[in-house]
Amino acid sequence: MPTLAKQLSNFTNSLPGLEKTLRLFQAIAQICAVLVVNTVYASRWGTIRSQLALGRRYLRLFKFLECFERAYAVLDQGYRAASTAQYDRADFAMTTMEVGKWSMLGMYFLLENFTILDAMGVWKTTWSLDVLIEAHKLWFYALCLSLISGLWSLFASAVEQVEKRKKRRKNRGAACEEKKKREVEYEKGIHLSDHEHEHEHKRGVSTGESDYDSDSSSISDSDFHSDNEKSDHEKKVKMEEKDRDLSNIDVHDVHNIPETIPTTTTTSLAAASAAAYASILTHLVVDSCDLLIPASVVGWTNAGQLTIGVTMLLTTVLTSRDVWAKVNKPS
Repeated sequence: MPTLAKQLSNFTNSLPGLEKTLRLFQAIAQICAVLVVNTVYASRWGTIRSQLALGRRYLRLFKFLECFERAYAVLDQGYRAASTAQYDRADFAMTTMEVGKWSMLGMYFLLENFTILDAMGVWKTTWSLDVLIEAHKLWFYALCLSLISGLWSLFASAVEQVEKRKKRRKNRGAACEEKKKREVEYEKGIHLSDHEHEHEHKRGVSTGESDYDSDSSSISDSDFHSDNEKSDHEKKVKMEEKDRDLSNIDVHDVHNIPETIPTTTTTSLAAASAAAYASILTHLVVDSCDLLIPASVVGWTNAGQLTIGVTMLLTTVLTSRDVWAKVNKPS
């Protein structure tokens, strides 16, 4: 297990981790710029925020290539899956939303790059603000598609859980039916064996024979009773075989039929489902909070700088956990 310093080093030395770190500092600087009363210090915090935002833009200079590549990969995967029988309208809708989301994000990063010289103060233009506003509109649309996709996945996950519970109840009912069936067969076999024994005993009493005088009678009249002895011997052999078959039915086996799915399998499936459910909820919260940023730039909402700073801080912490776990994953 690496130390905390080593994990922090792995996080900040990775490109996603460095971007999240700068975003965290930017959110803190924005909050301080609003809360500080002194105008001089507020201006300094505002400058820090602007420089950190510009630094983050350097890191995502070619981010649009990755977004377009993901859009193409999703489209290609959907095209290949469309020829299978399992591909339905729900899969088509999910593919369309994913392609639209990554395409719009790619266009956002690409348009943002056209205004980077203006942000650096190298080449001031009159159209950079308009291009930046249109870029933030695309970011807003991409976040909306991501929200719809997340809600769709959440609904599909809930439906899948309901189906799994129904299947478990069905398996439990089938196990109970099998248990009752084996119990009935066991009781029926015992009753049938007792009935045959009683029938043979009554037959011996009615003919005046017993287990002890059958040998003496066969010695005196061997020729007369040879056929009867052979028949009696065959019946006894059959009765012994039936008793052995009944003895093979263990009472403990009858009463110990499993009624549920094994605990390990159920636990692992529940843990995986809970992790997927938590991941979807986290992304929904992050996308909902991030909507304030492009909406405020475009002018569609009156969210203040303090609100945007707090939401940026929250989403940065939530999304950094996955990056932290990924870069510090043991090899």
